[in-house]
Amino acid sequence: MQNTNTPTEQALRWFRASLDGVRADRPRWIGMAILYLAMALLLREIIPFAIIYNFLLALITPALLAGALIAARTAPIPLAGATLPQTWIVRPFNELLQGVKRQEYLFTTVISCIVTLGLMVLIYVPALLITGGTVVAGFLTADIGVTIQWTTVLGILVVALLYLALGMALLYLMPLGLFGKRAPISAVAESFRTCWRQRRTLAAFIAPFVIINVLISIGFNTESWIGYLLLVVVGPIALPVFVLGLHQSYGTLFETPAPVVPPPLVASPNTLT
Repeated sequence: MQNTNTPTEQALRWFRASLDGVRADRPRWIGMAILYLAMALLLREIIPFAIIYNFLLALITPALLAGALIAARTAPIPLAGATLPQTWIVRPFNELLQGVKRQEYLFTTVISCIVTLGLMVLIYVPALLITGGTVVAGFLTADIGVTIQWTTVLGILVVALLYLALGMALLYLMPLGLFGKRAPISAVAESFRTCWRQRRTLAAFIAPFVIINVLISIGFNTESWIGYLLLVVVGPIALPVFVLGLHQSYGTLFETPAPVVPPPLVASPNTLT
């Protein structure tokens, strides 16, 4: 049976399914999100140089994403009588590290981390020269008066397109490598092609998370406490919903069996006149 859902309907199905997944096991998913955010904030405070911080986060994040995606495919281990730290910290921490702890996923995880970092450097360096590194930075540092210079607008558009291409290339890199057994470069190409073919559906699904990310970035670039507040309030829910939605969309786009097309009817010689 062919999927007759509109792009918005399909995106809502992924969103609802991922939200239900978070609700079904809050300690598991919110615990993983809190641990990741705590690590990211700690690195932000320790590392004074933004470019090194961004590159290090780009290197580490795919490995933790791998653990979360593997967790999305496995039933949680029942922890009868477990303490609060075991439920909210120990189990989520162990699951986040599955990509590097489990031998069958280790090679794919490490290579995907390296590929992600390489592509991030390839995009971030020119973006740094054009707008200061991000689209938000380009808007905030632009000299906006009655009119805005066309070169500023062009630079922001170029950086936005660079990050869009990066996102399309990396979106399904990890699930294709882990579950589809694709080589990293093949996974990058397939991810990009799939994002282009399914651009309307994926845009509808990802748009809320992009808006959240932009608001948090604006918060950090204006008043740090606003960024921290938004990250603490929204991050622990938005992150697991995105990861589970990514897993749901991967299953729909890459693993749903193709419809069986019946063979053409061949007339019997006895029926020919």
